[in-house]
Amino acid sequence: IAGKLNTFVAPDSLKKPCHWPLASHNSTQRRKRDCASNRYCNEGNMTISSARIEGRVLVVDDQKTNRMKMEFAVRNLGFDVETVASGTECLDPLKKQPFDIVLLDIVMPGIDGFEVLRIIKGDPTMRDIPVIVISSLEEMQDSVRAIELGADDFLTKPFNPVLLKARLGAGIERKRLRDKELEYLQQ
Repeated sequence: IAGKLNTFVAPDSLKKPCHWPLASHNSTQRRKRDCASNRYCNEGNMTISSARIEGRVLVVDDQKTNRMKMEFAVRNLGFDVETVASGTECLDPLKKQPFDIVLLDIVMPGIDGFEVLRIIKGDPTMRDIPVIVISSLEEMQDSVRAIELGADDFLTKPFNPVLLKARLGAGIERKRLRDKELEYLQQ
């Protein structure tokens, strides 16, 4: 394996060559991760499968820099993103447009994140949308309060992109399963 590379050129949509170590006879089905495209390749037959979950994310934060950082991080993970600058601004898009998940700051002027969370989870048209609270508050009582109000998860700022990806993916997957369950029950 040492020093030997087999080059596989991914489909045009990836536009990046993937370099995979040549497989030994006993390890042809081991999977190696291509960090550049976040895709996997089976060494034996060089097939690519996507590990990406798509979804629509609403980012709510009053600080422009934080909104831009979260938007950039979420968009780089492959999600569609819309941002708003206040708790009041987030309620209208949530009622009118389909979102798969909300990233919600807690400390905001006017309606804070706790109140927004209370409104979202109290409204039958929005309560099934997962909410991940992202805040610079590090007190345990704040995360407990957010979860008691219905938050699906809690991340502290600055957030870890790997953890953000995992939590977004898990939240969106739970929502999709819930949507399928509701669809089935309505039949």
